[in-house]
Amino acid sequence: MKIRSLFFGLLIFCLNDFQNAQAQEIESESKIKSQVISRLQRWPKDFNEKNISGVCDIFSADLNASYPGRPDKNYNDMCRQLTTVLMDNNKQYRYEDPKIEQIIVDKDLAIVRVRWILVKNIKGQSGTEFIKEKGIDVLKRQADGQWKIIISHAYPEVEIKKQSLI
Repeated sequence: MKIRSLFFGLLIFCLNDFQNAQAQEIESESKIKSQVISRLQRWPKDFNEKNISGVCDIFSADLNASYPGRPDKNYNDMCRQLTTVLMDNNKQYRYEDPKIEQIIVDKDLAIVRVRWILVKNIKGQSGTEFIKEKGIDVLKRQADGQWKIIISHAYPEVEIKKQSLI
């Protein structure tokens, strides 16, 4: 009888400990998602304010960025391109807040499905161009605790028009 009581007591203790560990894991995942969302929401603010160091800071030194029809970019290539865009006085670019569709977290990695809208105006021309992109960004927690993009794959969002086959 004593052994049985001891066994059930130990079992209840282990189950309780397991539930606490699961609760901490869920809380940790929620905290990570919040940090990643905050990081991604800060980026268009930096871009729109032409804060080049803030714009480049979201990317990891070992960045690999891909966009259809263009060569892949590393950190230096990406920052050089973004700096050129932000310094062009003949064009005005502005990013809207990202539309985050999904975040998957696994330890120090976060995979994000996201939509971006870039608003483009050219001086001397009427009209505004809205460039819609979908993407998958993989962020990695760095040694300093910051989340940075290590892989970015963006592609234009194309609206498919229904066509009759007849």
